[in-house]
Amino acid sequence: MSAYVGGKRLSCIQDSFYKMVKDAMDGLGWLDSFPGTREDVELLAEPLNPGVEIKPNKVSISTEDMTSSEMEMGSVLSESRWDVYIDIFAENEFVGTALAGDVLDILRGKFTSLNRDNPSFDVLDYVDDSVMFSCQLENIEINRVRDWDRPYNRFWWVVACQIVDTYYNDVIE
Repeated sequence: MSAYVGGKRLSCIQDSFYKMVKDAMDGLGWLDSFPGTREDVELLAEPLNPGVEIKPNKVSISTEDMTSSEMEMGSVLSESRWDVYIDIFAENEFVGTALAGDVLDILRGKFTSLNRDNPSFDVLDYVDDSVMFSCQLENIEINRVRDWDRPYNRFWWVVACQIVDTYYNDVIE
């Protein structure tokens, strides 16, 4: 039996991370429509261009730089750390603070009612949605972007983390 490596592995990790965030946000009611109380929240699996006007309550996930290191002398065990940024463009301070705080605690594993009880997530197989392995989440933080030269960037938060993937090779023992 073999495991995914290379691009397939990264795609499975990326898709599973998005699914975990989406399921948790949905469980908290963020993806439900509440006309008259707030604009709808939309979660996107790709980065937005902050130089172009962004409608309120867009949340985008951007996977960016990755670093890898060998873990053991004489083996192929390696650890990859993938920087992930979740950009939140909110309609106002209240919604932005609440949404960023919820995303932060989703990643930190603070929502036991949503089966988010630790800072990790299962990576699912493309074929049958079975769990192949888990990745850890580290260096989780909120950053408030202070790029107010554009009015639509006034309520912009970034929740950042690193996905940590440790594995040997394509053989499952």
